[in-house]
Amino acid sequence: MSPDGCDKHGPNRLSRHRRIHQTVMGRYRDEGFVREDVVDYEMDPGTGLVHLRGRILCLGGIIIDVAKAMLPIGDSVDPEVQTIHYSYAARVQGHGCFLRYDNSPHHGHQDPHHRHVGDWRDLAGAGEQIQWVGRANWPTLGDVVSEARDWYWAHYDELPET
Repeated sequence: MSPDGCDKHGPNRLSRHRRIHQTVMGRYRDEGFVREDVVDYEMDPGTGLVHLRGRILCLGGIIIDVAKAMLPIGDSVDPEVQTIHYSYAARVQGHGCFLRYDNSPHHGHQDPHHRHVGDWRDLAGAGEQIQWVGRANWPTLGDVVSEARDWYWAHYDELPET
């Protein structure tokens, strides 16, 4: 729950979801961390799901790959949508992933929400650690951008020139 008592992952109007995304990405662009937001909302006529897919290009050659599926609730032109699957993966261009959150099933966890942490220099991801975060703590895309930004500043001196 957010401080105002609302579930930040509860159903939300698609138009509001888009506005929130634009506002949050705009803040990170104004700050200088996000260079380009290349994600699109697409309706899948076969499943009826709304997909948010694409990449967010950031300082330090960081790329955040976004894949999110949302179930429309109701038949309106501007339905409420509920996230049913997500994956947010942050990597250094030409290198490996250092951070990923998703809700694919993972054995041994109370629910599917978990975090992968790895060494960006390891393309194979051999030393990746998986940590359960749970339904109560899974991040929004904005939270992941914030975490990637903090990671960038902590690893700035190690990163290749971009």
